[in-house]
Amino acid sequence: IQVLNRAFMYNEVPGKITSESELVYSDRKGWSGSACSEANSEKNGDLGVSAALDGNANTRWHSAYNINGNDNCTEEHWVKFDFNRAETFNTIYYLCRGGSNGDIHAYQFDLYDENGEIFKTITGEFEIGKTENHVTLDQSYTAYSIKLTALSTQNGNNFAAVGEFNVANPDPYVEGEDLETTKATLLALVQDMNEALYTKAS
Repeated sequence: IQVLNRAFMYNEVPGKITSESELVYSDRKGWSGSACSEANSEKNGDLGVSAALDGNANTRWHSAYNINGNDNCTEEHWVKFDFNRAETFNTIYYLCRGGSNGDIHAYQFDLYDENGEIFKTITGEFEIGKTENHVTLDQSYTAYSIKLTALSTQNGNNFAAVGEFNVANPDPYVEGEDLETTKATLLALVQDMNEALYTKAS
């Protein structure tokens, strides 16, 4: 780690980038949700929709079940997250336990606009046994809510669960032709600056 008491110059930045851009996740403040059904087992961590938004990997939204372990939901399991504002994202994050009851395999995401109408549907499959799942979309979308429907589960049992859920965008940096354009623009803006007055690395 290098600590500087100055900002990087534009032509220094590419040499400092050593990996892919990290994702910037929503803070989820003000989010709410609903579901086809909800479990209520604090002992097992199987709870309502808010458990998928609490930052605790040991709690989860889980479809309801009775003491005999039978699901009482008669439709395909779903959970809907209402952003209560516009959220722009190109990545969907789904955390599960990696093969346990409720972990989703085939999924469907429906994105809703400000009028509550579906404008985009995404289908696919989460990798079996993988706990942290990122679905990268074909572009960034601005939505007001999102619904996740479990089309199948990883172990074949008729339950559904979400450990944590979020949406994200890449943390962008400038490269390629865009970098050259940015460099030219910055040079035009700072041509009168005196480099001798810059502070140095500490």
